[in-house]
Amino acid sequence: MRHVLAVGWLGLAAMLAVSCGTETGGIKPIPVGATETSAPADHGQDGAIASPKSSAPPVTTSLEPPTPVTVTPDKAESIIISADDVGRLVGSPLTYELKSTRPSDASATGKCQVLTGLRSESLGDEWTTYRGSRLQETQDRYDHIVWQAVVLFPDAKAAANQLQTAYPPSLASCQDSRQTEGDIEWRIGQFSSDGTSARWVRQELRDGKPAGWRCFYDYRAKNNALFGSLLCQNGNGTPIVTAIVDRMAEWIPA
Repeated sequence: MRHVLAVGWLGLAAMLAVSCGTETGGIKPIPVGATETSAPADHGQDGAIASPKSSAPPVTTSLEPPTPVTVTPDKAESIIISADDVGRLVGSPLTYELKSTRPSDASATGKCQVLTGLRSESLGDEWTTYRGSRLQETQDRYDHIVWQAVVLFPDAKAAANQLQTAYPPSLASCQDSRQTEGDIEWRIGQFSSDGTSARWVRQELRDGKPAGWRCFYDYRAKNNALFGSLLCQNGNGTPIVTAIVDRMAEWIPA
């Protein structure tokens, strides 16, 4: 009888042990107040540097091209180089300045008329804004004349088209021809045009013979502007007028 009771107690103890071992099914208990979905997941060593999932809406971009940046009328005059800066380039103080808001008419005639400069005959009908500046030492006595001009058009295509229309390569046929402007006679020198710029020289004639006074022209199209300068002086002025127009171009957005 004592053996039967002993076996009974052993069986009961075994059942209690099994019951305690299987109460959680071998799964780590979840703390009070937590749920299975809120328990942190174990991602190993990479868990701390993993990129979080974003719930922000996707970023969309516009397919419309940006509005082109052009020269506005209020900025046209700022393209003209100051008297002090031009004076340093020509090597002489230029104290007299005459400004204008409309182009002048050419006094010359004939097929080479536009080679008197950037005047109304070479600008067509589409231009919207004109700013001009004539610089020289004094009003009555001078060794240099610098005439800068900035002409705005509705867009870059219109400006480029006007330059090509006014100064086509065919004007090279004017080279060595004579041109009368008022009471002054000129001989037209070498002319070049490449579609975005036009350059040429005129030399004054006195009694039919070449004098030292020459005028150098450099006009270009960039963005919606047709712009440039002429420089009149004794001697070669090509490097100087090129430097002036290069500086003007720096103020015009591409």
